[in-house]
Amino acid sequence: MSPHLTQKHRWYRTLSSSDLTLDISQNSTTDSKKFQMKKSAAMDGYSLLALFVHLLGIQTLTQSCDPSDLLALKEFAGNLTSESIITSWSNNSFCCQWDGVVCEKEGNESVATRLILPKKGLKGIISRSLGRLDKLKLLDLSCNHFEGVLPAELSNLKQLQVLYLSHNMLMGRVSQVLSSLKMIQSLNVSSNSFSGDLLELGGFPNLLVFNVSNNSFTGMLNSQIWSASNGTEIRDS
Repeated sequence: MSPHLTQKHRWYRTLSSSDLTLDISQNSTTDSKKFQMKKSAAMDGYSLLALFVHLLGIQTLTQSCDPSDLLALKEFAGNLTSESIITSWSNNSFCCQWDGVVCEKEGNESVATRLILPKKGLKGIISRSLGRLDKLKLLDLSCNHFEGVLPAELSNLKQLQVLYLSHNMLMGRVSQVLSSLKMIQSLNVSSNSFSGDLLELGGFPNLLVFNVSNNSFTGMLNSQIWSASNGTEIRDS
């Protein structure tokens, strides 16, 4: 091979290499700019999302529960002899963050609408203070160790739709309290020691599920229990 051809060949290779290098460099710069732009846009999106979550978190943390609900729940906890709820509820005054308490926003405050505490090993009496939770829609205290009678104040829960008190050691007559719960849809007070005439129970226009089995009731069920609503399910266990 002649020196001229060799030099030309080398020049061609150098030129091609240079062009290739330049092209790659230009493409890399363009891709880099595009990547940086995409990365910047993505970071802006993440930043906005993070800011939103942060602000939402602040709102949640600073959202105070209704003072009356707070006092009612503390009084309820004060009547318990088990430490599980007393300990977890004593940390702060934001009752909507407490175990088993679900709230809904109402104005500048949040009100307790659900109290869900089944199988918590709770011992003691059911405090009459729960009757002050007038926005409560669901009350589940089933499968615990509650004793005593059902407070008459629970008849004030005019918005209550679900009441679960089964598998406790509650006693006494309950017809007056239960019959006052006109919004009730699901009622289960089975496996206690409640007493009274079953004929006194009735007038539940929205009732779907009804269970008062394994108690000390006497008499027959009032037909109004199931005739007032469509398709009421009567359970015996």
